[in-house]
Amino acid sequence: MLAQSLSSASAMETDSVNSLQPFLQLSLRQEASVVQNDMVLTWATRVPSVGWVEYGTDSTHLSTVYRIEEGKVVANNRVHKIVISNLTPGQRYYYRVCSRVVRDFRYRHITLGDTVVSGFRSFVMPDLRANDFKIVVFNDIHRHEETISMLMKRVNDVHPDMILFNGDCLVEPDCEQDLVDMLSLLNSKVGADEIPVLYLRGNHETRGAYSWHLHEYLNFIDGSLYGAFSWGDTRFVLLDFGETRTDSNTQFAGLNRNDLFRAEGAEFLKKELQSPAFLKACKRVLIHHVPLYGYEGCDPLHDVWGRLLVNAPFNICLNADLHEYAYLPPEAGVHAFPVAIAGGEEPCIATVFVLSKKGSNLNLKAIKAEGGILLDINL
Repeated sequence: MLAQSLSSASAMETDSVNSLQPFLQLSLRQEASVVQNDMVLTWATRVPSVGWVEYGTDSTHLSTVYRIEEGKVVANNRVHKIVISNLTPGQRYYYRVCSRVVRDFRYRHITLGDTVVSGFRSFVMPDLRANDFKIVVFNDIHRHEETISMLMKRVNDVHPDMILFNGDCLVEPDCEQDLVDMLSLLNSKVGADEIPVLYLRGNHETRGAYSWHLHEYLNFIDGSLYGAFSWGDTRFVLLDFGETRTDSNTQFAGLNRNDLFRAEGAEFLKKELQSPAFLKACKRVLIHHVPLYGYEGCDPLHDVWGRLLVNAPFNICLNADLHEYAYLPPEAGVHAFPVAIAGGEEPCIATVFVLSKKGSNLNLKAIKAEGGILLDINL
Protein backbone atom coordinates (compact mmCIF):
# COMPACT_ATOMS: atom_id res chain seq x y z
CA MET A 1 0.00 0.00 0.00
CA LEU A 2 1.38 3.40 -0.96
CA ALA A 3 1.14 6.64 0.97
CA GLN A 4 -2.53 7.35 1.56
CA SER A 5 -2.28 11.06 0.74
CA LEU A 6 0.02 13.23 -1.33
CA SER A 7 -0.50 16.33 0.76
CA SER A 8 1.67 19.45 0.68
CA ALA A 9 4.83 19.96 2.70
CA SER A 10 2.97 22.28 5.04
CA ALA A 11 1.91 19.26 7.10
CA MET A 12 4.12 18.17 9.98
CA GLU A 13 7.28 16.85 8.36
CA THR A 14 7.48 13.45 10.00
CA ASP A 15 3.79 12.67 9.69
CA SER A 16 3.79 13.62 6.03
CA VAL A 17 6.35 10.92 5.20
CA ASN A 18 5.40 8.22 7.65
CA SER A 19 3.17 6.05 5.44
CA LEU A 20 5.87 4.15 3.56
CA GLN A 21 4.16 1.18 1.98
CA PRO A 22 6.32 -0.41 -0.74
CA PHE A 23 5.27 -2.97 -3.31
CA LEU A 24 7.35 -5.51 -5.20
CA GLN A 25 7.73 -5.95 -8.94
CA LEU A 26 10.01 -8.34 -10.79
CA SER A 27 12.49 -6.95 -13.28
CA LEU A 28 11.44 -9.07 -16.29
CA ARG A 29 13.44 -9.29 -19.50
CA GLN A 30 12.33 -10.36 -22.96
CA GLU A 31 15.63 -12.02 -23.78
CA ALA A 32 15.32 -15.48 -22.25
CA SER A 33 19.05 -15.77 -21.58
CA VAL A 34 19.02 -12.60 -19.46
CA VAL A 35 17.79 -13.44 -15.96
CA GLN A 36 19.02 -10.75 -13.61
CA ASN A 37 17.27 -11.87 -10.43
CA ASP A 38 16.33 -8.28 -9.65
CA MET A 39 13.46 -7.02 -7.54
CA VAL A 40 11.98 -3.54 -7.97
CA LEU A 41 10.68 -1.80 -4.84
CA THR A 42 8.33 1.15 -5.35
CA TRP A 43 6.72 3.45 -2.80
CA ALA A 44 5.49 7.02 -2.51
CA THR A 45 5.99 9.80 -0.01
CA ARG A 46 3.81 12.81 0.55
CA VAL A 47 6.67 15.29 0.21
CA PRO A 48 9.89 15.33 -1.85
CA SER A 49 12.45 13.03 -0.29
CA VAL A 50 15.60 10.99 -0.81
CA GLY A 51 14.73 7.27 -0.84
CA TRP A 52 16.79 4.14 -0.31
CA VAL A 53 16.34 0.49 0.63
CA GLU A 54 18.14 -1.50 3.31
CA TYR A 55 18.00 -5.28 2.83
CA GLY A 56 19.68 -8.56 3.73
CA THR A 57 19.13 -12.24 4.39
CA ASP A 58 18.41 -11.27 7.97
CA SER A 59 17.40 -8.01 9.57
CA THR A 60 20.70 -7.42 11.37
CA HIS A 61 23.15 -7.44 8.45
CA LEU A 62 21.88 -5.00 5.86
CA SER A 63 23.11 -3.59 2.58
CA THR A 64 21.98 -0.18 1.35
CA VAL A 65 20.95 0.61 -2.21
CA TYR A 66 19.99 3.94 -3.75
CA ARG A 67 18.77 4.78 -7.22
CA ILE A 68 21.72 6.42 -8.96
CA GLU A 69 21.50 8.13 -12.33
CA GLU A 70 24.20 10.12 -14.12
CA GLY A 71 26.47 10.15 -11.10
CA LYS A 72 23.86 11.35 -8.62
CA VAL A 73 21.53 9.79 -6.10
CA VAL A 74 17.99 10.40 -7.35
CA ALA A 75 16.52 12.92 -4.91
CA ASN A 76 13.79 15.48 -4.36
CA ASN A 77 11.09 13.14 -5.69
CA ARG A 78 7.97 11.58 -4.21
CA VAL A 79 7.80 8.34 -6.21
CA HIS A 80 10.70 6.07 -5.30
CA LYS A 81 11.63 3.08 -7.46
CA ILE A 82 14.69 1.17 -6.26
CA VAL A 83 16.14 -1.96 -7.91
CA ILE A 84 17.77 -4.62 -5.74
CA SER A 85 20.03 -6.65 -8.03
CA ASN A 86 21.73 -10.05 -8.12
CA LEU A 87 19.45 -11.74 -5.61
CA THR A 88 19.62 -15.50 -4.98
CA PRO A 89 16.57 -17.44 -6.22
CA GLY A 90 14.71 -19.18 -3.41
CA GLN A 91 16.35 -17.00 -0.75
CA ARG A 92 14.23 -15.03 1.68
CA TYR A 93 15.24 -11.38 2.02
CA TYR A 94 14.27 -8.85 4.68
CA TYR A 95 14.01 -5.20 3.75
CA ARG A 96 12.87 -1.79 4.86
CA VAL A 97 12.46 1.41 2.89
CA CYS A 98 13.83 4.73 4.08
CA SER A 99 12.99 8.30 3.09
CA ARG A 100 14.71 11.50 4.17
CA VAL A 101 12.73 14.69 3.73
CA VAL A 102 14.10 17.34 1.39
CA ARG A 103 13.59 20.75 3.01
CA ASP A 104 15.45 22.82 0.43
CA PHE A 105 16.91 21.81 -2.92
CA ARG A 106 18.77 24.74 -4.45
CA TYR A 107 22.36 25.29 -5.47
CA ARG A 108 24.42 25.57 -2.26
CA HIS A 109 21.21 25.21 -0.29
CA ILE A 110 20.46 21.49 -0.24
CA THR A 111 19.01 20.83 3.21
CA LEU A 112 17.75 17.43 4.30
CA GLY A 113 15.40 16.85 7.21
CA ASP A 114 14.09 13.88 9.14
CA THR A 115 14.51 10.27 8.05
CA VAL A 116 11.52 7.94 8.25
CA VAL A 117 12.09 4.18 8.17
CA SER A 118 9.43 1.56 7.50
CA GLY A 119 9.06 -1.66 9.43
CA PHE A 120 10.73 -4.80 8.10
CA ARG A 121 9.05 -6.86 5.43
CA SER A 122 10.31 -9.94 3.62
CA PHE A 123 10.02 -11.76 0.31
CA VAL A 124 11.36 -14.89 -1.32
CA MET A 125 13.11 -14.25 -4.62
CA PRO A 126 11.29 -16.32 -7.29
CA ASP A 127 13.42 -18.62 -9.40
CA LEU A 128 12.75 -17.62 -13.01
CA ARG A 129 14.91 -20.48 -14.26
CA ALA A 130 12.79 -23.09 -12.46
CA ASN A 131 10.09 -24.84 -14.47
CA ASP A 132 7.55 -24.78 -11.64
CA PHE A 133 5.51 -21.70 -10.70
CA LYS A 134 2.17 -20.46 -9.40
CA ILE A 135 0.65 -17.25 -10.75
CA VAL A 136 -2.66 -15.74 -9.65
CA VAL A 137 -4.42 -13.57 -12.24
CA PHE A 138 -6.97 -10.89 -11.30
CA ASN A 139 -8.87 -8.62 -13.68
CA ASP A 140 -11.66 -6.05 -13.95
CA ILE A 141 -11.64 -5.04 -10.29
CA HIS A 142 -12.92 -1.51 -11.14
CA ARG A 143 -12.32 -0.20 -7.61
CA HIS A 144 -14.55 -2.89 -6.05
CA GLU A 145 -12.98 -3.59 -2.66
CA GLU A 146 -15.52 -6.29 -1.81
CA THR A 147 -14.69 -8.17 -5.00
CA ILE A 148 -10.92 -8.28 -4.51
CA SER A 149 -11.46 -9.30 -0.87
CA MET A 150 -13.72 -12.19 -1.87
CA LEU A 151 -11.38 -13.33 -4.63
CA MET A 152 -8.41 -13.28 -2.26
CA LYS A 153 -10.23 -15.62 0.10
CA ARG A 154 -10.46 -18.15 -2.73
CA VAL A 155 -6.70 -18.16 -3.33
CA ASN A 156 -5.37 -17.68 0.20
CA ASP A 157 -3.83 -21.15 0.22
CA VAL A 158 -2.16 -20.86 -3.21
CA HIS A 159 1.02 -19.05 -2.08
CA PRO A 160 1.80 -17.67 -5.55
CA ASP A 161 5.19 -16.72 -6.91
CA MET A 162 3.64 -13.70 -8.64
CA ILE A 163 0.31 -11.90 -8.91
CA LEU A 164 -0.78 -10.52 -12.26
CA PHE A 165 -3.49 -7.88 -12.76
CA ASN A 166 -4.82 -8.30 -16.30
CA GLY A 167 -6.34 -4.89 -16.87
CA ASP A 168 -9.22 -2.67 -15.73
CA CYS A 169 -7.93 -2.70 -12.16
CA LEU A 170 -6.42 0.82 -12.11
CA VAL A 171 -9.36 2.45 -13.83
CA GLU A 172 -9.33 5.98 -15.33
CA PRO A 173 -6.86 7.65 -12.97
CA ASP A 174 -7.61 11.36 -13.36
CA CYS A 175 -4.94 12.47 -10.90
CA GLU A 176 -2.03 11.02 -8.98
CA GLN A 177 -4.18 10.48 -5.92
CA ASP A 178 -6.53 8.28 -7.95
CA LEU A 179 -3.66 6.03 -8.96
CA VAL A 180 -2.21 5.98 -5.45
CA ASP A 181 -5.57 5.05 -3.93
CA MET A 182 -6.14 2.18 -6.36
CA LEU A 183 -2.62 0.82 -5.97
CA SER A 184 -2.98 1.12 -2.20
CA LEU A 185 -6.18 -0.94 -2.24
CA LEU A 186 -4.99 -3.68 -4.56
CA ASN A 187 -1.46 -3.99 -3.19
CA SER A 188 -2.67 -4.20 0.40
CA LYS A 189 -5.28 -6.85 -0.44
CA VAL A 190 -2.85 -9.15 -2.23
CA GLY A 191 0.17 -8.56 0.01
CA ALA A 192 2.30 -6.95 -2.68
CA ASP A 193 4.91 -5.96 -0.11
CA GLU A 194 5.86 -9.67 0.06
CA ILE A 195 4.68 -11.09 -3.30
CA PRO A 196 5.69 -9.41 -6.58
CA VAL A 197 2.93 -8.03 -8.78
CA LEU A 198 2.72 -7.31 -12.50
CA TYR A 199 0.16 -4.82 -13.79
CA LEU A 200 -1.06 -5.01 -17.40
CA ARG A 201 -3.22 -2.32 -18.96
CA GLY A 202 -6.82 -2.82 -19.93
CA ASN A 203 -8.82 -0.29 -21.91
CA HIS A 204 -9.72 1.59 -18.72
CA GLU A 205 -6.07 2.11 -17.79
CA THR A 206 -5.65 4.06 -21.03
CA ARG A 207 -8.17 6.68 -19.86
CA GLY A 208 -7.81 9.53 -17.40
CA ALA A 209 -5.28 12.32 -17.14
CA TYR A 210 -2.87 10.23 -15.06
CA SER A 211 -2.83 7.33 -17.53
CA TRP A 212 0.09 9.21 -19.09
CA HIS A 213 2.12 8.56 -15.92
CA LEU A 214 1.74 4.82 -15.27
CA HIS A 215 5.43 4.19 -15.94
CA GLU A 216 6.33 6.33 -12.93
CA TYR A 217 4.82 3.70 -10.65
CA LEU A 218 4.74 0.48 -12.65
CA ASN A 219 7.53 -1.69 -13.96
CA PHE A 220 6.93 -3.27 -17.36
CA ILE A 221 8.85 -5.85 -19.42
CA ASP A 222 11.91 -4.04 -20.72
CA GLY A 223 9.93 -0.84 -20.15
CA SER A 224 7.30 -1.76 -22.77
CA LEU A 225 3.54 -2.18 -22.31
CA TYR A 226 3.71 -5.42 -24.31
CA GLY A 227 6.42 -8.03 -24.37
CA ALA A 228 7.44 -11.57 -23.51
CA PHE A 229 9.43 -13.34 -20.82
CA SER A 230 10.39 -16.88 -19.91
CA TRP A 231 9.75 -18.62 -16.62
CA GLY A 232 11.70 -21.85 -16.81
CA ASP A 233 10.54 -23.69 -19.91
CA THR A 234 7.32 -21.64 -20.21
CA ARG A 235 7.13 -18.60 -22.47
CA PHE A 236 4.70 -15.81 -21.58
CA VAL A 237 3.56 -13.39 -24.29
CA LEU A 238 1.75 -10.26 -23.07
CA LEU A 239 -0.13 -7.96 -25.45
CA ASP A 240 -1.81 -4.59 -25.00
CA PHE A 241 -4.80 -3.57 -27.11
CA GLY A 242 -4.94 -0.02 -25.80
CA GLU A 243 -8.21 1.88 -26.02
CA THR A 244 -11.29 0.04 -27.34
CA ARG A 245 -12.83 3.27 -28.60
CA THR A 246 -11.66 4.65 -31.92
CA ASP A 247 -8.88 7.20 -32.21
CA SER A 248 -11.40 9.56 -33.81
CA ASN A 249 -13.61 9.60 -30.70
CA THR A 250 -13.95 13.28 -29.77
CA GLN A 251 -13.47 12.68 -26.05
CA PHE A 252 -9.76 12.07 -26.70
CA ALA A 253 -9.21 15.41 -28.45
CA GLY A 254 -7.17 13.78 -31.20
CA LEU A 255 -4.46 12.59 -28.79
CA ASN A 256 -4.88 8.83 -29.24
CA ARG A 257 -2.82 6.79 -31.70
CA ASN A 258 -4.00 3.29 -30.79
CA ASP A 259 -4.09 2.07 -34.38
CA LEU A 260 -0.37 2.78 -34.62
CA PHE A 261 0.24 1.25 -31.19
CA ARG A 262 -1.55 -1.98 -32.15
CA ALA A 263 0.41 -2.17 -35.39
CA GLU A 264 3.63 -1.87 -33.38
CA GLY A 265 2.38 -4.67 -31.13
CA ALA A 266 1.71 -6.83 -34.17
CA GLU A 267 5.28 -6.36 -35.36
CA PHE A 268 6.51 -7.45 -31.93
CA LEU A 269 4.19 -10.48 -32.03
CA LYS A 270 5.36 -11.50 -35.49
CA LYS A 271 8.99 -11.49 -34.36
CA GLU A 272 8.20 -13.16 -31.04
CA LEU A 273 6.44 -16.12 -32.69
CA GLN A 274 9.67 -16.83 -34.60
CA SER A 275 12.07 -16.16 -31.74
CA PRO A 276 14.29 -18.96 -30.37
CA ALA A 277 12.87 -18.42 -26.88
CA PHE A 278 9.32 -18.97 -28.12
CA LEU A 279 10.09 -21.89 -30.42
CA LYS A 280 12.07 -23.87 -27.85
CA ALA A 281 9.57 -23.34 -24.99
CA CYS A 282 7.72 -26.41 -23.71
CA LYS A 283 4.64 -24.37 -22.75
CA ARG A 284 3.37 -21.04 -24.10
CA VAL A 285 0.89 -18.67 -22.47
CA LEU A 286 -0.75 -15.68 -24.17
CA ILE A 287 -2.26 -12.95 -21.97
CA HIS A 288 -4.08 -9.76 -22.92
CA HIS A 289 -7.06 -7.94 -21.46
CA VAL A 290 -9.38 -7.37 -24.44
CA PRO A 291 -10.41 -10.69 -26.05
CA LEU A 292 -9.73 -11.36 -29.69
CA TYR A 293 -12.35 -14.11 -29.82
CA GLY A 294 -15.93 -14.26 -28.55
CA TYR A 295 -16.24 -10.48 -28.74
CA GLU A 296 -17.72 -8.60 -31.70
CA GLY A 297 -16.18 -5.26 -30.77
CA CYS A 298 -12.58 -6.05 -31.65
CA ASP A 299 -12.33 -6.06 -35.43
CA PRO A 300 -9.03 -4.11 -35.28
CA LEU A 301 -7.53 -6.98 -33.31
CA HIS A 302 -8.47 -9.46 -36.02
CA ASP A 303 -6.74 -7.25 -38.56
CA VAL A 304 -3.44 -6.85 -36.71
CA TRP A 305 -3.20 -9.93 -34.46
CA GLY A 306 -5.70 -12.52 -35.68
CA ARG A 307 -3.87 -13.58 -38.83
CA LEU A 308 -0.70 -14.12 -36.80
CA LEU A 309 -2.39 -16.23 -34.15
CA VAL A 310 -4.46 -18.64 -36.27
CA ASN A 311 -1.96 -21.48 -35.91
CA ALA A 312 0.19 -20.12 -33.07
CA PRO A 313 1.08 -22.99 -30.69
CA PHE A 314 -0.08 -21.48 -27.41
CA ASN A 315 -1.34 -23.77 -24.66
CA ILE A 316 -3.77 -21.16 -23.35
CA CYS A 317 -4.89 -17.57 -23.85
CA LEU A 318 -6.13 -15.59 -20.84
CA ASN A 319 -8.47 -12.62 -21.40
CA ALA A 320 -10.94 -10.46 -19.50
CA ASP A 321 -13.02 -7.32 -20.32
CA LEU A 322 -16.37 -8.99 -21.15
CA HIS A 323 -17.44 -9.06 -17.49
CA GLU A 324 -18.61 -12.63 -17.84
CA TYR A 325 -16.80 -15.94 -17.70
CA ALA A 326 -16.30 -17.91 -20.90
CA TYR A 327 -14.23 -20.83 -22.12
CA LEU A 328 -13.60 -21.26 -25.83
CA PRO A 329 -12.06 -24.55 -26.99
CA PRO A 330 -9.65 -24.51 -29.95
CA GLU A 331 -11.33 -23.74 -33.26
CA ALA A 332 -9.67 -24.82 -36.48
CA GLY A 333 -8.82 -21.92 -38.75
CA VAL A 334 -9.53 -19.36 -35.99
CA HIS A 335 -7.38 -20.14 -32.95
CA ALA A 336 -5.44 -23.33 -32.34
CA PHE A 337 -5.46 -22.86 -28.56
CA PRO A 338 -8.13 -22.70 -25.86
CA VAL A 339 -9.22 -19.28 -24.58
CA ALA A 340 -10.35 -18.56 -21.01
CA ILE A 341 -12.11 -15.25 -20.35
CA ALA A 342 -12.53 -14.15 -16.74
CA GLY A 343 -15.63 -12.57 -15.25
CA GLY A 344 -16.18 -8.98 -14.16
CA GLU A 345 -16.17 -6.78 -11.08
CA GLU A 346 -19.42 -7.74 -9.37
CA PRO A 347 -18.96 -10.54 -6.81
CA CYS A 348 -21.68 -12.59 -8.47
CA ILE A 349 -19.70 -12.83 -11.73
CA ALA A 350 -16.11 -12.19 -10.64
CA THR A 351 -13.50 -14.88 -11.17
CA VAL A 352 -9.80 -15.35 -10.52
CA PHE A 353 -7.38 -17.54 -12.48
CA VAL A 354 -4.70 -19.71 -10.92
CA LEU A 355 -2.09 -20.76 -13.46
CA SER A 356 0.38 -23.30 -12.10
CA LYS A 357 3.07 -25.50 -13.50
CA LYS A 358 4.65 -28.52 -11.87
CA GLY A 359 7.00 -30.64 -13.89
CA SER A 360 5.56 -30.95 -17.38
CA ASN A 361 1.99 -30.24 -16.27
CA LEU A 362 0.48 -26.77 -16.82
CA ASN A 363 -2.84 -26.32 -15.04
CA LEU A 364 -5.42 -23.53 -15.12
CA LYS A 365 -8.22 -23.04 -12.61
CA ALA A 366 -10.98 -20.44 -12.84
CA ILE A 367 -12.50 -19.83 -9.41
CA LYS A 368 -15.68 -17.89 -8.64
CA ALA A 369 -15.63 -15.12 -6.04
CA GLU A 370 -18.72 -16.65 -4.42
CA GLY A 371 -17.13 -20.10 -4.37
CA GLY A 372 -16.87 -22.96 -6.80
CA ILE A 373 -14.53 -23.89 -9.63
CA LEU A 374 -15.63 -23.05 -13.15
CA LEU A 375 -12.61 -24.57 -14.88
CA ASP A 376 -9.87 -26.99 -13.91
CA ILE A 377 -7.90 -28.04 -16.96
CA ASN A 378 -4.46 -29.45 -17.70
CA LEU A 379 -2.92 -27.80 -20.73
